[in-house]
Amino acid sequence: MYLNEELYTLFRKYELIETLQAENGMSGMMQKCIAETASILPDFKIAIVQSHSARSATLLCSSHKTLPLSLNRVKKAADLLKYSTEDTLLVRFANKTIRLSILCDHTYLCVDLPNNTCQRSALAKLSLISVELAIIATRKQRELNSSNSTIVPKSTDNMTEFSCFFESLTTLFDKKNISGYSALIFIDFERFSSAKDFVRFSFNDDMLLLIQEHVSFGLNNNVMIARVEHDLLAVLLQDITPSESIAFEYVTKKIQHFRRKLKDHISIDSQKFFLTFKAGIRLFKPSDFCDPRASENAKALIKQTEFTMDLVTKESEVPYLFFTDELLFQYQRRISIENELKLALTNNEFYLVYQPIFDNDNNIMGAEALLRWENKLLGNVSPAEFIPIAEQSGLVIDIGNLVAEQVCKALNSQLQDIKYISINVSCIQLKDSMYSDKLEYLLAKYPKSRGRLWIEITESVAMTYLKRTQLLMNELRAKGIRFMLDDFGTGHSSLAYLNELPLSTVKVDRCFISGVTKCKKKQAIVESIRKLSESFSLNCVAEGIENESDYTFLKTIGVDSFQGFLLSKPISQDELIKTLSI
Repeated sequence: MYLNEELYTLFRKYELIETLQAENGMSGMMQKCIAETASILPDFKIAIVQSHSARSATLLCSSHKTLPLSLNRVKKAADLLKYSTEDTLLVRFANKTIRLSILCDHTYLCVDLPNNTCQRSALAKLSLISVELAIIATRKQRELNSSNSTIVPKSTDNMTEFSCFFESLTTLFDKKNISGYSALIFIDFERFSSAKDFVRFSFNDDMLLLIQEHVSFGLNNNVMIARVEHDLLAVLLQDITPSESIAFEYVTKKIQHFRRKLKDHISIDSQKFFLTFKAGIRLFKPSDFCDPRASENAKALIKQTEFTMDLVTKESEVPYLFFTDELLFQYQRRISIENELKLALTNNEFYLVYQPIFDNDNNIMGAEALLRWENKLLGNVSPAEFIPIAEQSGLVIDIGNLVAEQVCKALNSQLQDIKYISINVSCIQLKDSMYSDKLEYLLAKYPKSRGRLWIEITESVAMTYLKRTQLLMNELRAKGIRFMLDDFGTGHSSLAYLNELPLSTVKVDRCFISGVTKCKKKQAIVESIRKLSESFSLNCVAEGIENESDYTFLKTIGVDSFQGFLLSKPISQDELIKTLSI
């Protein structure tokens, strides 16, 4: 799990305090939370203060008798933080370091850090505690605002709940008098879920109300807008015109107008935000769908629109895409894979192959476990095709558990002669709060696998939840699991990962290995990575080796380990056992 026992217990206490203090104000509730926090961070002086724009700061509660920073200085620091793009501000004066972070509107966590160098683990705890306190404080603040306010909140008449939106969509399929084309649009906002958005929940509401004003698809009864998720909007334009080409032109102009509007910044509380988006658009007539159940037609329409939106990438010329007949085959293929995936585990359709990793003497030192799927209806389905679908559906957690157990079982019995076997994990698995416990159970069940089960993690996965990933990796490392950084060199912060994560090995991405003898730039990159790995006491694996000249060059510059089709294609477990015995 991501939280150690100490933090897990603390956060459970927070929940209990929030429940028991439901009738009390913010100050009393947060005082008890701070008292519990101080018990696991005894060297930190912690306070919660409020700072309103026209008034000085007010102390709500503190773990010590003295405030770590004068209220006047807190006010100045809070004003500076409010207009910055950061969520945390470090203030240094008189040999003190004060960490100020936003909990909710006008409320701040103020922490006096110890004079001695803080341990990284303590700072990591403080970051997690700050987020948890922010959630509690925001809930309490919204509760207080709701109970004390007699003013009707900002109008959201044009933005409905998605349940109502779905009902209207379903009703549309029951209408017999609609002959024109309608359009369903899904708009997913990027650069929206920053840490500040996460801490200030009201920020999302304010932002979406402003975005709604920019949508400008019309205000008549034929237009509905709903929030699907915190950064995903659905827009329904009903009965636009009987002509598909005119409907296409109309919607295109509207989405282009919306795009131009977003190029200008959106301001909230004097702060400027620049947003980007991607959109999927499905023009349709109710007669396009043939299921007698209107609700099933509505679900199919939503899936097609979301599928179209997901096809928009950063490399796309425009940030929107229309569902077309050409996409219909891809969509039907995806639906087939989704349906068959649900039964694949029960029917034992998954199996593993192993691609060996060789040392300098051409001996097998390890292997990478690769998942394969053979289905009676679909045949052999590529992992590149079914893994993303399994991630979206959540099935990747159960599939990952199967892979881990099969590998541990093999290491404990038939594959005792191999040094290690690595498995690949996705960010969805790392978000599973029980992931660490599951692996600990498997290591106890198959004791000979301890120390020999390795995990490959890509830079993109590490970057998604860096702090959580770091905590989880440290926890698993203590249990004997070692880590390899896959696709090294393709991310944005490779060097930072070498310093932050408890790694044993880096795998040089195949894009640098293929044709390395013909490209001096690739040679320089690979040699630099090899030297860097050596300086960090990490093993260096070159993957994707497919020709002899590249292999010879890599051995010449001192690369430790090698993997690729030139040396061995992925093979079955029986073939691997046979090869190891030679």
